[in-house]
Amino acid sequence: MDNNLAQFVHGLNGDIHDQAVGSATSPDDVFSELMLEYLSDAGVVESASAAKFEERIARGIGRVSGYGVNDDEDTLYLFITVFLDAAEPTRLPPEEVRRALEQAVRYGENALQGLHTTMSDSSDAYSMTARINELAGQIEQIRVFVLTDGVSSLTSTRMPDRKSAGKVWSFDIGIPNDFLAYFSPVLLRTRSISTWRQFGPPLFPV
Repeated sequence: MDNNLAQFVHGLNGDIHDQAVGSATSPDDVFSELMLEYLSDAGVVESASAAKFEERIARGIGRVSGYGVNDDEDTLYLFITVFLDAAEPTRLPPEEVRRALEQAVRYGENALQGLHTTMSDSSDAYSMTARINELAGQIEQIRVFVLTDGVSSLTSTRMPDRKSAGKVWSFDIGIPNDFLAYFSPVLLRTRSISTWRQFGPPLFPV
């Protein structure tokens, strides 16, 4: 087992629980917000907002943990969290990754087609879903991110892009090995979320 990875996962899990207690927020929501902040600050996506949706749509479940849209409004980002609450590196079965992707795609396809008309307009999920439908004619690409604290052998290279209704869907699987490579040495030494926020976002290799 990679010692840096083990230390990172252990420290991250502890920080997530500390922040959850302090903010009266669930650990999985804290994890989602942390990863969205990371992706946005590091420039992986141009925007990212947390907004939870999980409901039955037709014969399956649609689920996402947040979304974003690029500045040109032609790329939609969908984020779905698989939080294992792992204090040490823990394997995430490929079928769980695929299930999460299917749930996010089911939500995205239906959001583009007017899912918001069946929802209460008082929720964050409604605003997200209505916005996606508003941009349906402009969106050309949809990137689905699986955000997890588990370690998966199923990588983005094994999930080929697909095209549906004139839109290209691509899939990104965020696992600790990926995130670990991007975190600054200061964060790796201290394993502290507060240190990340003090010294800036993770650094991408050149």
